[in-house]
Amino acid sequence: MINQSDAQRGFISKARELAGRLSSLDWDDVLIVFHADADGTAAAAIACIALRDTGSSFCAMSIKQIDKETLEKIASFSKPVIFLDIGSGYLDEIKSVLDPSRVVILDHHEPEGDRGGILMLNPNEHGLNGGSDISGSGVSYLVFKNLVEDFSRMNELAIVGALADMQDVGPNRSLSGLNSTIVLEGEENGYVSVEEDFVFFGRETLPLHVSIASSSNFIIPGLTGDENVALNFLKSLGIEVREDDTWRTFNDLSEVEKSKLLTGLMQYMADLGLSPESVQNMFGTIYVFTPEPKGTVLRDGREFSALLNSCARMGFSNIGLAVAMGERGRLFEEAQQISKEYRTVVSKSLSNILSIPGARVESKRVLLYNGDGIVDPRVLSPVASIISASLPKDFEKILVVTASENDVLKVSIRVPKSLVQRGFDGGLLASSAARRVGGMGGGHDVASGAVIPKRRFQSFMEAVEKIAEEQFSRLRNT
Repeated sequence: MINQSDAQRGFISKARELAGRLSSLDWDDVLIVFHADADGTAAAAIACIALRDTGSSFCAMSIKQIDKETLEKIASFSKPVIFLDIGSGYLDEIKSVLDPSRVVILDHHEPEGDRGGILMLNPNEHGLNGGSDISGSGVSYLVFKNLVEDFSRMNELAIVGALADMQDVGPNRSLSGLNSTIVLEGEENGYVSVEEDFVFFGRETLPLHVSIASSSNFIIPGLTGDENVALNFLKSLGIEVREDDTWRTFNDLSEVEKSKLLTGLMQYMADLGLSPESVQNMFGTIYVFTPEPKGTVLRDGREFSALLNSCARMGFSNIGLAVAMGERGRLFEEAQQISKEYRTVVSKSLSNILSIPGARVESKRVLLYNGDGIVDPRVLSPVASIISASLPKDFEKILVVTASENDVLKVSIRVPKSLVQRGFDGGLLASSAARRVGGMGGGHDVASGAVIPKRRFQSFMEAVEKIAEEQFSRLRNT
C-alpha cells in the first residue's frame, strides 16, 4: 500500500469534487481541446470515454499551442470547452476570447495569469510537481473516473500518458508520486502488471535486433539506427535471434539470455570508452496491460505511448485518439503504419543533427544543437529527449535543440535532473526568453519548449544564456 501525502490526498479529493461540479453543469454538448502529444491524446481519450459512457455529446480537437487564432477557432464552435494537458499557461489569453464560466482546464503545466471564473485543476497549485508527480492524462483520469463504473481503459491511458511525458523518474525508471497511486489501482484491479526488464522499444512486437536499433530513449553508438550491426552483435553473444522461421522478441528471451545481453552491452559500452553504468538507462520498470493481446503495441506501456506520440507528432491525433478509445480495426492498422514512418523520420533527423558539422555549439552554460533545415520540426521534442538521455550523467548544461518551420523556429529545452533538484526551472527559462523576442514558451522544469520568429534566433539564444546564468547564480547562492 502506498502512503499518500496530505497534498496527494487533497488533490484526489479536489478531483472528485470537480467531477461532481462537471456533472452539475448540465452541458449538453462539449468541445474537448487537447494538446497534440501522447499525454494530451491519452487525457482526451479518458474524457471522451467518460462522456460517451454517460451519454453526453462531445467533439474533440487537438492543438499544438494556444494563440489568438487558435482561440478564435475554438470560440467559433460556441460550446463549453474542456482543455486537457494545455491551457494553464495561457489563462489571460483564454479569458480574453472565451467565456470563463464555460471553460474547464485539467492540466499539469505551470499556471500563468489570472484564472478568473475558469474552473481549473492543476497539481502545481496543490503542492505537487506537475513534471513528475502526475501527467495531464493522470489529472484527467482522477476527475473522469468518478463519472463511470468501469475505468480500466482510463487507468491504462493515465499510465501511458505519464510514460509519454517521461515521468518515470522514480527508482529503476518507475512512476512515482500520484502516478504510483494510479499504477497501484491498476494492479489491484488486475489491469496492470509491473515488472523489471529491458526497456527497449518494441519489446512485444519487434525482432530483437530491430528493437535494439530502434532504441528511442537512449543512444547506443554503433547499434542505434543500424539493424545489421545490432543483429551481428546479438549473434556474437550467442543469442538466437530466430525460433524456426519466426524472429524472436525481447519477451521471448530467457533470464539467462537477458543476463548475457546485459553483460554484453556493458562490455560493449566499456570498449567504446563509455561508462558501463550507462547501460542502466536500458533497464527499468515495465508496465504491462494484461487485458491487451500479447504481441501487440498496446500491451506494453511505453510502446503504447510511442504509438500515440507518433500519431500526434505526424499530424494524426484523431487516429491516435480513436485507438486510445478502443478502436482496433482499420484505424489501428493506420496508426501502426504512421508509427513506422515516424521512427524513420526521427532516425533521419537524429542522424543529421549528430553528424553535420557546425550543428553542435557549446558555451559555458548551454549546449546547442541547431537543427534549422536538418531536423523535421514534427520530431523535435523526441530528438531533444534522445540527445539529452545520451549525455553523461554529470553533465550540467542546458540543452537547446531547434528546428525550423517556414519563418518560425521551434525550440526544445532539456535541463539535467541534478539542476532541477537544486531549483533550476526550464519552463521559466523557455517562457522568459521567448517573450523577450516576441515568441511564446513554457513547459516543465526538466523539459520545456518555445516557438519564436526565426529571424530572432540570435537574440533568443542571448536571452537564454543570460537567463540561464541568472538561474545558475541563484543556485550558487542557495
